[in-house]
This record gives sequence, structure tokens and C-alpha cells, in this order.
Amino acid sequence: MAEVPPASPVPADATVEQLLALLAERDRMIERLVERTTQLEAGLGRNWQNSSQPPSADTFVKPPPRSLRGRSGRKPGKSDG
Repeated sequence: MAEVPPASPVPADATVEQLLALLAERDRMIERLVERTTQLEAGLGRNWQNSSQPPSADTFVKPPPRSLRGRSGRKPGKSDG
């Protein structure tokens, strides 16, 4: 039967120094991910109206409705008969 590789990059007989180095690398990676997440969240609400980008740079987003009146459900045009 084939042996399953460990799920963690931590060696089985790791020294304290190796573990501290792995923890430091993990902390640096977490810090980079938090910074990137902050940048991405800041850009979510940005569009051509509140940034210096032209309207063509935006992806299509349906504008909010201007009227609060709902549809009646009737078909447009003249009546049958």
C-alpha cells in the first residue's frame, strides 16, 4: 500500500528553530493576504462615477431603479377584442 504524504510541510522531527522559521513565514504570508484583501475590498465599491477611470473600464452593473412603482402585470398595447 502506498504511503500518504503528510498534509503539513512540517517535518516529523523538526527542531524548534525550524518550527519558528515556518511560523514566521506563515505570519508573513498572512500579512500579505490581509493587505491584498484590504486592497480588493477597497476597489469593490469603485466605478467610473467615483474614480478616475472611464465608463468603458467598468463591467456592466445594472443601475438601481429610478421609480419605486412596481409593474402592473398587464401587457402593453391595445386591448384584445
